[in-house]
Amino acid sequence: MTSLYQVAEEYCEALRFIEDIEDIDDQTIQDTMESFQFELKDKVINVAAYIKNLEGALSIIKNNEKELKKRRSSLTKRAYKLKNYIKNNMIKCKLMKVESPLFDVRVSENITRVEILDARLISDVFVNIKETKSFDKAAIKAAIKSGKRVDGACLIFDKRLTIK
Repeated sequence: MTSLYQVAEEYCEALRFIEDIEDIDDQTIQDTMESFQFELKDKVINVAAYIKNLEGALSIIKNNEKELKKRRSSLTKRAYKLKNYIKNNMIKCKLMKVESPLFDVRVSENITRVEILDARLISDVFVNIKETKSFDKAAIKAAIKSGKRVDGACLIFDKRLTIK
């Protein structure tokens, strides 16, 4: 079985061959191109059907990903709440460590963040100044589409395949 790529190549080769022949009648050209087009269209339809199957599988995977993400989020929240439950009760009872044959549970003090109480008192040594530059691509696109010239920018066009 020949591939779509091979059929397309053969079609282009036949076109070049026919262009080189000067005294060929229109009916022969039409018959030759129709035979290639039938096979080419058949291959395109088969590949498009395969794409539809892939997109169906992708849709199922996406739906499962959403469900798994919800489940992961739910389990993460439950584990977080239970950890806080244990921690708060251990702190309330001044119990900082519980040992078992399976694992140890400890409450320890960690530095989690720095809180700035008065920014005016912080030395400039500890200050980072960030400057960012971004382009409003939507405005640039609208300007170019309306006929304005925008130096340093242009619209890029791409061909899109639609299978309905």
